[in-house]
Amino acid sequence: NVLGAERPAAGAELDDECWTRWARSVLDAFDSFQLLCAVRKGPWGVEGLNQRITHALFSAKLIESEQQWYEGRPVLM
Repeated sequence: NVLGAERPAAGAELDDECWTRWARSVLDAFDSFQLLCAVRKGPWGVEGLNQRITHALFSAKLIESEQQWYEGRPVLM
């Protein structure tokens, strides 16, 4: 888990290079797997896949709860 294992210590200065390395690792991890949905709703749409992915991550103990929002969830803006 890139977020947990490589995240800089809470006391690290924000201009420390460790934050840049960590951010690159996180973005590289996001680039390693992507899903494309043709629809928003339904079991194979964005909403359904997000729910199933969240459940799978929780079941594998990669996130702490099945809440819709969790640390590391990719967000498209």
